[in-house]
Amino acid sequence: MARWRRSGREARRRPGPRGHRRRGRSRRARPAGARRGGRRLPGGPRRRVPAHRAGPGRGDGDLGEALARGARAWQEDPADGSAAYLLRVLSARCRRAIGGTSGPLYAAGLVAAAQALEDGADWPGALAAGVDGIQELGGAEPGDGTMVDALRPAADAAPDGWEAVLAATKQGVRSTVEGVSRKGRASYVGARGQGHPDPGAEAVLTWLRAVREAGRAG
Repeated sequence: MARWRRSGREARRRPGPRGHRRRGRSRRARPAGARRGGRRLPGGPRRRVPAHRAGPGRGDGDLGEALARGARAWQEDPADGSAAYLLRVLSARCRRAIGGTSGPLYAAGLVAAAQALEDGADWPGALAAGVDGIQELGGAEPGDGTMVDALRPAADAAPDGWEAVLAATKQGVRSTVEGVSRKGRASYVGARGQGHPDPGAEAVLTWLRAVREAGRAG
């Protein structure tokens, strides 16, 4: 009898009949709109915020989810008013919903952009002011391997139109691939992050594309 006895661990490993799912091992359901490696922004442009993973990449793996929370906070309860007012509302929601390192940075940038619009700036000027606000709070400069590597070129190219903005942003993202991040959470992995673009910079490219698409649709 002893030779037929299985340990509990062996019994758990024993496969069930074909097509039969063993009890207690249910497959985790994906949220509506989710996709492998990212999450579609519900109700918005069909653009994914990358769910960056730790390990061979950069960062701590939660940026995509954090930005998706920020998007949902707006899409579930959109506000109405002037452009500057909307940026201020979005700033408060990003600070609360995104949290972490990125939440306060985006909040500061949006408030600075709102203030620039209230002072009479155009949209390129507001974008430049927003990037200044992010840099002032976070202390990052181009070359540090952060979202600023994508944002600063985007702001500099803004007077030349959307195509120039996106081209400059893509180049900024590519510039983070071989460097070692010196600021932000991506700096935690050090040289192990080389060969991968900075998640924050990639996210900037993602939402800039979404903003342009939304403008075209509107």
